[in-house]
Amino acid sequence: MKRIMILGLSLLMTLFIACEDKKDDAAVEESTVITVTTGNVNDGSFYYNLTIAAEDTNTWHVSLQNIDAGGGYYMPSIVLNNSVMVTIDNSVTFDELEEIPSNDQWSTDISIVAYGGDNEVLNYDQTNHTISVSNDNILIYIPTTHQVFKLHFDEYSDGIVLFQFDEMTQ
Repeated sequence: MKRIMILGLSLLMTLFIACEDKKDDAAVEESTVITVTTGNVNDGSFYYNLTIAAEDTNTWHVSLQNIDAGGGYYMPSIVLNNSVMVTIDNSVTFDELEEIPSNDQWSTDISIVAYGGDNEVLNYDQTNHTISVSNDNILIYIPTTHQVFKLHFDEYSDGIVLFQFDEMTQ
């Protein structure tokens, strides 16, 4: 009888451990960070739809455009579609960012990430004539689909931007 109880207990422990491993594997699979390399802004604007993870000039959420900076000069700029809401979260790194902001943290002022905005993604240094990329974590809420995406812009080089994004879930 003692052997049967030990064997039964061993089988239950094995089953418990096996189930925990599968749960951890599923959590790892949920994260699907996508890296995007834009087209060259000097050849035309680049429009990207986060929900379908593809270029889309009709239903885009994020764009790389040359915008008029005055005096006939054009600057590359990240532009958000006016159909989204935005917030900035630098409390943790992009990879560690998991908490969706509360409703009162979202802003309809999408210009904050564009050229000249408080959190502009691409910053032009007039002294060195170089463009640097902000280290901000940008969160985008799409009201029509109730989806939240986190974005991080990593690099700008000769009119091309490299960024990554991931959908956040509660």
